Amino acid sequence: MTKNLRLFMAVRLPEHLHETIRKRQHSLASILGHKKIRWVPAGNHHVTILFLGSVPMANLDTVTGRMEETVAHFAPVHLVLGNEGWFAGRGQVRVIFRGLDGDVDRLAEISGVLRRSFEDMIAPDPKRFKAHITLGRVRRGSVLTTDRLRGALEELGAPEPVPWTADTIVLYSSQLQPGGPVYSPVHEIILK
Repeated sequence: MTKNLRLFMAVRLPEHLHETIRKRQHSLASILGHKKIRWVPAGNHHVTILFLGSVPMANLDTVTGRMEETVAHFAPVHLVLGNEGWFAGRGQVRVIFRGLDGDVDRLAEISGVLRRSFEDMIAPDPKRFKAHITLGRVRRGSVLTTDRLRGALEELGAPEPVPWTADTIVLYSSQLQPGGPVYSPVHEIILK
């Protein structure tokens, strides 16, 4: 039986951003509560640029080689950790995220080039790329309205923007566990 890996490509965050994000998550959790939202643990934060999904382990060398060819010529991307936002449906928040500012068009370009390079391996995705860092997901069966989240964010006030340079793209394997996904780096590319 062929073993498959659940793979995605993402920008690795510098260490100092993990602590900045963790503190903000803690502040949000103190207002919204801890039971409704499954907060992304510190160290698991990243900026997804391409989700490959289930890939046979036998194709791993093809994936890493194509990844190298596709992004090797890109320079580091200058970004700014921005305000929080959310993805919602029918007034109910599904995902809370921290947005990115700065050269997000360049990041979208990298994502688009990767998507085209791997179009034979992934399902078409009609959604436009939205550069973000997921902070938490509303638990199944829980309700968090956009009005409630907006109020919590207003209570906290806007976060301090934090500039940083995205210089590493990582191919991660994601193993789904009862306590949340475990991400393991498989391959990385340093942008020069």
